[in-house]
Amino acid sequence: MIVDTIIARYDFLPFGEEIDASIGGRSGAGYVSDTTRQKFTGHERDSESGLDFAQARYCSSPTGRFMSPDPIFMSDSRSLDPQGINLYAYCRNNPLIYIDPTGEYFVGTDGKRVEYRIEDGKIIFTSNNISKDLQRIADLISSSGSKKALSQFIGLANNVTKLHFEFATKEGYYGLHRPHDQAANVLEWDAQNGKFKGEPAYIKDKNGNFVYQEATISIYEGNIERDLTALQNDPGIKDPKMTKEDFMIATFGHEGDHDLNTKAISIIKKRQDGGKKFDVQKRVEDPAYKVTFKILKEIKKSRGKN
Repeated sequence: MIVDTIIARYDFLPFGEEIDASIGGRSGAGYVSDTTRQKFTGHERDSESGLDFAQARYCSSPTGRFMSPDPIFMSDSRSLDPQGINLYAYCRNNPLIYIDPTGEYFVGTDGKRVEYRIEDGKIIFTSNNISKDLQRIADLISSSGSKKALSQFIGLANNVTKLHFEFATKEGYYGLHRPHDQAANVLEWDAQNGKFKGEPAYIKDKNGNFVYQEATISIYEGNIERDLTALQNDPGIKDPKMTKEDFMIATFGHEGDHDLNTKAISIIKKRQDGGKKFDVQKRVEDPAYKVTFKILKEIKKSRGKN
């Protein structure tokens, strides 16, 4: 027979201040002094400063604020949300509904969050767990002159999705965005039925929207290189000077939209839950192609300036 034993028990105020065991008759099982460092929402609390290590930033529970600003660019969409303007706010100042499990992250070679900063419009990694593939796409984006590509990178790095990135080999595609299931298995798209082969694991973002818990973005460089001439002559592109690298950046932005577009994720989830089929091209792919063409347009314009 297996018997569960309570090791420790804690109660917290909304922003994470621990309620002392002596208050309100908290004398039951688990209310004991111990050395457990995982406290509010599972974050590790520094015993000296009292700050919670929320992966991207340290959080102060007594003040209900992060101790450093959110390391992302301000955007027009954020200006419509007062809590989006406040770069120090924890969970949009509504911790009864939201949590901030990671702060932001691409997954590094050690499975942990990748740390970075933006300096003069360039992506600078500040941790030593960067994969060669992630470093390469970041360098390409940094030198591309595309603000949209950079904003896609920042948006993905600031999303709650645990995101993997790779350059890979697969026939028939230039890029793919694939969510994972609860067991971390990568799911393939079933075009015939208009849904994924398996059940994606979801998590809510800071705004209460469902997003993928974990996903992989893959770029298939060999296919792009093979079809480069045809892509240069595509009616939507018409750029004979477009390089393989230019299109890889645009493909990254395209696949990134599948991770950031909460409206598209919502209708996919409804279909996964038994809802009616929908126009995938119109509702999911067309918004992503707008990102593709915007990035290519910005790169072409930047090339002309240089």
